[in-house]
Amino acid sequence: MRAVTRRIITVSSAVVLLAAGVGACVLPTSPLHVGDASAVTKSHFQHVAPSQSSCWLPSGVGLADSVSYGDQEFSASNGNLAVSSAAAAFGAVASTQSSALDSTDLKDWASAEFGASTGELAEQVMHSDLSSATTGTGLSTSTVSQASTGDVQGLSATSCVSARRDFTFLVPSTQRGHNEIVEVVNPSGKPTAISVDLWTQKGESASQTSSRISVAPRSLARIDLSAAAGRHDALRVRLSSSVASVYAYVKSQASQKLASQGVDYISQPSVASSRLAIAGVREGLATSLVLYSPLQQRIHISWLAQGKPAAQADSVTLGAEHVTVIDLKNAPAGVSGLLVSTDAHSSKATQAVVEAMAVQSVSSSGNQQDYVPLPAQLPVTSAASVRVDNLNSRFSLANSSDSAVTVTLAQFDDKHHQVKSDTVSIPALSSRLMDDKWLHSSTRSVVLTQQLDKKQPQAGVTFTQQVTSPALDSAHVAGIAALLPTSLVPVSQKVTVVRSPAAASHTR
Repeated sequence: MRAVTRRIITVSSAVVLLAAGVGACVLPTSPLHVGDASAVTKSHFQHVAPSQSSCWLPSGVGLADSVSYGDQEFSASNGNLAVSSAAAAFGAVASTQSSALDSTDLKDWASAEFGASTGELAEQVMHSDLSSATTGTGLSTSTVSQASTGDVQGLSATSCVSARRDFTFLVPSTQRGHNEIVEVVNPSGKPTAISVDLWTQKGESASQTSSRISVAPRSLARIDLSAAAGRHDALRVRLSSSVASVYAYVKSQASQKLASQGVDYISQPSVASSRLAIAGVREGLATSLVLYSPLQQRIHISWLAQGKPAAQADSVTLGAEHVTVIDLKNAPAGVSGLLVSTDAHSSKATQAVVEAMAVQSVSSSGNQQDYVPLPAQLPVTSAASVRVDNLNSRFSLANSSDSAVTVTLAQFDDKHHQVKSDTVSIPALSSRLMDDKWLHSSTRSVVLTQQLDKKQPQAGVTFTQQVTSPALDSAHVAGIAALLPTSLVPVSQKVTVVRSPAAASHTR
């Protein structure tokens, strides 16, 4: 069988201080793959797709301000923060290059295969050329940062960020000690304005700082959500760009007195559906759920496990346009997923939807903690996740469909060879955690494929890569993170193609 993986690249960096600095995305000016219009005898519909894509590889999650003030002993620091990245290209990706945000110099990743940097791991724009826009094509990346000392102890992970005009995120607490920083990257040559809309437990809320910021060409801007809407248990934030597609994500960090309480990325935009599955939940950990609904409605929450029917965890009524946080206590034994659904799941009402994100936390023997945000996902026919060196990975799957779904899980090594393939059936409304023995010792990437029901395209299997660090375990530091997969379904658009009389005359 022909290997799907084209190349895998890893970059590692260990730094003492790292300033705070995620999916294929469409370049608006990309050439399009289209059929031969001269062969058309009358108007018809046709799908077109870009022949290029790009995404943003962020730096590690560090302190927003790493400058030391006063006595060094009491100054905040990033400690021994280390950042590692890996990437793999799949399907019809002809080439992959990277560049700095403010540079036009492109670096061919083929020549940087398994290279290592010696300084700070800088942010990069990843560029891919596509020979065709077929399912199974795309670039998947993983960035993981970890620290056992300093004020950002713990583990955080993200995939490459895609560019969009609009982003919506569910964000954890902005209570005292929590810092939620949105980073917006403008890769275009034109300035753009970002409108910021916020929702809290009381509904839509005005920003306490500014509801509109400007981002210069080829530059990065930050929005401090803890200042814009402080003292809330959770937020919903919507970003809208006036001119250019941008990259956006949240860097989340919490502390209490002198103890780090967690650090991570939120790079997966929030999705809305009448039923959502969350994969990657870990048994025994403290679990909360952030919910948002555009209207007042009843929401049902269930634990998902392997070989067991969904077990109801809670049922709540959400206020219209309110953010609600539900404490689910510790996840029961055997659980590896969550299901969130509305009463109107079978209805066609477009407003009968919900947005959801789980947050799990783990504690060390001391006061240090870490947490992982798990945004709900929508299933796709093909998706990939890349492993990073020196970390442990387990893959969790969750099925939101009323029927059993069969998926194929293919594993590839760093030589682009398929080393293992499994066909797995996930029963209706259940989850499955692939055990440690399932993952091949040489696996560097995992690709999931499935056929979605045309009558229920938003129901199916989603998966998440759970990540832990042996180095943090040895240092007795709590560390928990998750990598959501990258869709390998290139964006396409349905257009009308009309053959002009002149073209018809010319081709006779």
